[in-house]
Amino acid sequence: MNHYRQLFAYFFALCVAALATYFITQHFSRKLQVHKDVSLEWMRSEYEMDDDAFSQAKLLHQAYSEKVQAMSSELGKVDRILLEPPRRVKLSNETKRSVLQLDEALCIRYEDLTIKHLQEVSNLMSPKQAERFLNDFTTLVQQQRIEHQRALLARASQ
Repeated sequence: MNHYRQLFAYFFALCVAALATYFITQHFSRKLQVHKDVSLEWMRSEYEMDDDAFSQAKLLHQAYSEKVQAMSSELGKVDRILLEPPRRVKLSNETKRSVLQLDEALCIRYEDLTIKHLQEVSNLMSPKQAERFLNDFTTLVQQQRIEHQRALLARASQ
């Protein structure tokens, strides 16, 4: 009988852990979605988008987000090669160069995808707001790529 109690206690603890994990996951995934919605609402009010344009922008953003997740995963794999601590993996200069070239090509594809998305969204706005929107975000995207490249070059030179 004692074994049944222990088995029941383990099963009960497992159920509690599973429920806790489920609720924690649900809690954090909702926050992420709320953050995206807040960002899109900010864009709607900041760039004076009407309801139709905003709903189209949401659809564009959803499709863009799926592509970005795939590209981010690909870029992360390449970056990890250079970001490994040097004491673990000693990369040759040729390998570093090829990884940096691959990373740069991925960054350019990523930047092109993002700028294309920004242009698609800006087409839904009035010309004045579209120009302001593109000015605000294209420079930001380009700066992010430059900073990423600098960080990788600094890491690769170590």
